[in-house]
Amino acid sequence: MKFSYFYFLLISVFFLSCTKDDEQLPLSFLEGTYEKASENTDTNIWYVNQYVFKLDGTYETFQFLRNSEDGPNLGVAYYSKGTYTLRGEDFVLNRTDAAGVNFEEFPEGYAPSLAELDPIDVSGSAPAKGTLSQLENGEKISILFECNDMLSENNTLNFCIGAQEFVKVD
Repeated sequence: MKFSYFYFLLISVFFLSCTKDDEQLPLSFLEGTYEKASENTDTNIWYVNQYVFKLDGTYETFQFLRNSEDGPNLGVAYYSKGTYTLRGEDFVLNRTDAAGVNFEEFPEGYAPSLAELDPIDVSGSAPAKGTLSQLENGEKISILFECNDMLSENNTLNFCIGAQEFVKVD
């Protein structure tokens, strides 16, 4: 009896300890809103890139324009949403929807609201792959996407701009 109980326990532990990478949930430190702001010194306009990561593996990203780094948003220039995966530092974004400003309608480069952005066809677009590192106990993250300075057949482009640091704001 002891012999079969031991094997039952050993097999149970083996099956319970095995998980597939596909079943792993995104890390909880990533949940929240992260921003990176940079100023165009010619126009004194701040371009704020923002990621919102949720525990269910979804994300949203925005590009807002502001008169100051921490000021109110003047408007929005870009929006996308989709899913993400994070395995160690391997990071992948899969866009499902996107929208951008129509410069003919809004020559200043931003629309007053998301509803006024024009939809962008993301069907067939390749996932954005790279690495994501946690910095300062999750108060910052660093994202480095694989780069390709050539337009792909689905009109996606990943510039070689190096790692970008984002500060957690919420």
